[in-house]
Amino acid sequence: MKNSSPYTAFHVVNRSGNTESSYCVGRHKYAHVYPYCTVIELKHPEPPHISHAHDSCEMHFIARGRMVFHTERGVEFLSANDALIAMPGERHGNGYCTHARTVACMLMLGFEKDGSLTGLEPESARILGRGIRTMKRRRFYAGPRVLECFNRIRRIDRGDPYAVLRYRMCITDMLIALFDAEASPQQRPLSREIRLSSSYIEKHACERFDVDALSARTNLTPSGFRHRFLRETGMAPKEYLMRERVRIAAERIRRGGSDLTSVAYASGFSSSQYFTRIFKRYTGQSPRDYQSSPGTFA
Repeated sequence: MKNSSPYTAFHVVNRSGNTESSYCVGRHKYAHVYPYCTVIELKHPEPPHISHAHDSCEMHFIARGRMVFHTERGVEFLSANDALIAMPGERHGNGYCTHARTVACMLMLGFEKDGSLTGLEPESARILGRGIRTMKRRRFYAGPRVLECFNRIRRIDRGDPYAVLRYRMCITDMLIALFDAEASPQQRPLSREIRLSSSYIEKHACERFDVDALSARTNLTPSGFRHRFLRETGMAPKEYLMRERVRIAAERIRRGGSDLTSVAYASGFSSSQYFTRIFKRYTGQSPRDYQSSPGTFA
């Protein structure tokens, strides 16, 4: 590790018109300077990316909004403060944005031959590298501590003589926050009423029912229920139901469901046409394309 390497931060507008801010220590070259951090502010549709795998660890965190990812385990819907980890060799397709004004953060980590992380102080690199390799969950609620670390990185002044040290400290704090969140049973903080309602939707997603009728279970008015559900989960009750149905349908397809019409009805959709429209809206692929190459964003 060369202490003389400069701290690099730069901002570009990509081909989709979205702003990408990138941070690293050393000469900038995507996926070759670790640890490498990127924050993208999505104001325009971002096309889904081809599924890929690499020798590095790729960590995603949603600071605001919602995104969809395809992984070896199926479709993953992420909301604010959710994290997704792609370990070396695990195939994944970068997020498909389903919500305007989404802010997505990504951290790329490289490994040395001994399993320690590239670009950090040796003892920290060894301990943190071991921590990453022992992570069991790939998707979990990470909480606001991770977001604060990303925000600290964005505030580092390139002219600060301690910029490199500040950056590496932020990376270390971020990884520790992720380790704590992954090991914790803590879930997204929801009130009892909204937790019961979201659990009901998950258990009965394939059935026909009026989402607004759930308000009767919470002693809230339909309008009050919708606003509270949106405030606590980041999405309306109907969208929560649609996401769950799409997730179930994708899992049925992955398990060999060849008749897409049957998959549509079994997953709670009223018609195959409606199923196709909703599935593509949320995943970036039609059910037929997903069936041909699930998770590849072909």
